[in-house]
This record gives sequence, structure tokens and C-alpha cells, in this order.
Amino acid sequence: MMLQHTFRTFYQQGKRTSTLWTHSDTGALSFYERIGMTVR
Repeated sequence: MMLQHTFRTFYQQGKRTSTLWTHSDTGALSFYERIGMTVR
């Protein structure tokens, strides 16, 4: 999965957090929550 690869690369570079924005009308929020992301 592309996100998994991206976050793994970030982690290997020492980055422990990331930020993602999505519009609530896209339905993407539930996808991101299913893969472990949280809303802050």
C-alpha cells in the first residue's frame, strides 16, 4: 500500500508524526481511521 510505504520511509528518516487533511465529504476519513490514523 502506498501510504504504508510512505510512512515507513518517514519513520526510517526519524519522523514520528505526520499530518493529513481531507475534506469530510469525500468519505476518506473512515478509510484513514481504519488504517490507524486518528483525528486531532
